[in-house]
Amino acid sequence: SSPCPAAGSLSEDAERPVDVAAARSFFDHHTELENDFDPAFLDNYADNAVIKVSQVDAGGKPVIVERKIADYRAEQLKALPAAKQKLDTHQYSDIRIEPAKDGRAIVSGKRTSTLSKSSTPFYVVVRTSGSGWKIVEAGPQAAP
Repeated sequence: SSPCPAAGSLSEDAERPVDVAAARSFFDHHTELENDFDPAFLDNYADNAVIKVSQVDAGGKPVIVERKIADYRAEQLKALPAAKQKLDTHQYSDIRIEPAKDGRAIVSGKRTSTLSKSSTPFYVVVRTSGSGWKIVEAGPQAAP
């Protein structure tokens, strides 16, 4: 019996090890760009990224909704000048990085506004590909 797997038993979706240090380095660079009000931070999102944001519905109840990445990028670009003028930056703490399937890593922790001092949990799912690391999902709550 051969010690090699049977032909065709491995696929491109097979478990790949995640470089947690590289995922952390990507996330740290992303947050530096964000806190420098550099619109290049928006290039770190994959073109098919799933963005979840917290909103208040008509009844006043908080809900999580998905945003199209193009709309999210446009909103962020529009908000950058005002955020820069107010120096509204974010501090990230309690960062955890968990390897996930398919070369992904889940980065989670707490995001604190330096302006309002309010803190919220957050998560981003990052994945490496031929073009480097990208954010493929982001949300305002604890990691899924």
